[in-house]
Amino acid sequence: EKFISLHQLRYDHKLNVDFSVEGNVSRRQVLPLILISLVENSFKHGKLNDPNHPLTVHISAANDHTAFLVSNRKSGKKRFESTNIGITNLR
Repeated sequence: EKFISLHQLRYDHKLNVDFSVEGNVSRRQVLPLILISLVENSFKHGKLNDPNHPLTVHISAANDHTAFLVSNRKSGKKRFESTNIGITNLR
């Protein structure tokens, strides 16, 4: 949430982001910084100026299950050759 707020400040609150949390996630534990990589990647490669296709970050917790969804439309920027090390590191 703070990472998203920081980017909104950086871009004068013009980014289209749909952030939501369902359930009590305060006691859920995940590896440090594992989820931020996915959100960061969306800011880096996503098209965030289209209100019809916002960056979506959704976290939900129910019973013993936690779900995390990040979805965005890719930008049309030319991409440099990638080693895809980010997804390998997440796994």
